Amino acid sequence: MIKLIATDLDGTLFYPKKKIKLLIKKNIKFLKNYIESGNRVILVSGRNFHIVERIKRKLKNNVDMLACNGSALYKDGEVIEDSPMSHTDVKRLYEDNLENKNIISWIYMTDKHNMILVPNKMNWFLTICYRIGMLFQFGYRGSYLFGKKHFFKMLDNHKVKIYKAMCIFGLGEKGIKKAALEYPKLLEKYGNVFEMYQSHESIELMNKGVNKATSLLKYIDRINLDINEVAVVGDSGNDVPLFQVFPNSFVMEQAHDDVKSHAKTEIIGVYALHKYIGK
Repeated sequence: MIKLIATDLDGTLFYPKKKIKLLIKKNIKFLKNYIESGNRVILVSGRNFHIVERIKRKLKNNVDMLACNGSALYKDGEVIEDSPMSHTDVKRLYEDNLENKNIISWIYMTDKHNMILVPNKMNWFLTICYRIGMLFQFGYRGSYLFGKKHFFKMLDNHKVKIYKAMCIFGLGEKGIKKAALEYPKLLEKYGNVFEMYQSHESIELMNKGVNKATSLLKYIDRINLDINEVAVVGDSGNDVPLFQVFPNSFVMEQAHDDVKSHAKTEIIGVYALHKYIGK
C-alpha cells in the first residue's frame, strides 16, 4: 500500500497551470483526502522551500518538502537537513563561464534567498522581458533579487548556504537546444564537483551526490517507510533519479519521451494516482 506520495511541482502538481488558484481542484481534493486518510505527501522539487507554505494553505494540511532537487529538507517550518554547495566552487563556476555566450543568466537559491537572478549576457531588452515574465507568474512567482551585487554579497557571506545554481540558455526550443549542447561540456568539466541535470532551457547544479532520489531515500528512512510504500511522480530530467530508484514511478503524459522511458506508468495528472495507490 502506498503511504507516501512524493511529487514534483512545475509540470506535475502545477499542471495544468492555474496562475491564480495555484492548484487545480482535482489535485487539491485528491491530496487533501489522501493526507486526511492518514498518509503523507512530500514535495520534491527544483524550487526553493518558500513555495511550500502556499501549498499547505491550499491543501489545509501539512506537507514536507525536499527543496532544490533534494538539497534541503523543509519540515514543520524549518530546514532540518541540508547539503549546500561550496562557495569556492560556485565562484569558480561563475568566473569560468563569464564569456560563455550561450548562458544569458544565472539563478542561485539559498537558505536566505528564494532566488538571486544574475545576468550574464543579458541586454537591457532581455532584462525587461525577464522581469515582466516573472511578474506574470502570479501565484507561482517567488521573491527574487536581481543583479551581480547580490551574487557577490552572497559569496562573501559564508553563513549563507547555497543550495542550487542554474544557468539559463534562453526561451523555448532555441534555449533547450543550447542547453543540450552545453550540458556534456559542463558535465565533463564539473561533473566531479556538482550534481547536474538539464531541465528544459536550463542546467541545474547541486552539491555532488545530491539528487531527488538520494534525499528521498534518507527521508523515508527517517519516517520508517519502505521503498515500496512510496509513489513518485514527475515530468523532467531531474525526476529521472526518482524513476530509476523507486518502483512505483509515475510520469506526466506531456513529459519528453526521454524522461518517460524511465518511469513505469504514464498519468494525465497527480489526481490520477487514485487509480493505482490502493493496489
